[in-house]
Amino acid sequence: MTQDVVLGMEASRESQRTALEYGGLCNAVIVAKKDAPFLTRGLATYESFDSTVWAGHSVAKPCELAILYPRELTDLGTRAMFLPLWRYEDIDMVHLSSQAGESGWEGFKSGQLTYHAWESLAMKYLEPLTPSLVLKGESSFTRMVRAFVGPEDLKIEKRLWEAQGS
Repeated sequence: MTQDVVLGMEASRESQRTALEYGGLCNAVIVAKKDAPFLTRGLATYESFDSTVWAGHSVAKPCELAILYPRELTDLGTRAMFLPLWRYEDIDMVHLSSQAGESGWEGFKSGQLTYHAWESLAMKYLEPLTPSLVLKGESSFTRMVRAFVGPEDLKIEKRLWEAQGS
């Protein structure tokens, strides 16, 4: 790979995209070299930003630029970054308790490089999490992030609980 930018395609609710399609390249996760031309071009498009058009600059603009400048980025396809999808049933599948493998989605086994939380839908599951709850959790999400909870996280959590109790 010689391109300076890596993006993933956002999957469609109707089907999994298999080739670069207009409207399907998402900027939620960007891996890039500093000052990469593709990023400079993308930033310049924000002069026409319209907050009423969901995904306009998040999905459509990056895809338009990718079509115009295909040698400036690597497209990893839909599986690398944006599954499960933004449907409530997919979010529930990740965050509700289940036995390993039972939910149909396992972060590390899925081939994903990142997890896009779809915060507006997943916040009800994410907000109450603490390091201790992650370590005890039985959801696909807690099993995935458990590896990132260390002793220092537990110390900070303990100090916060102690500060709230005083």
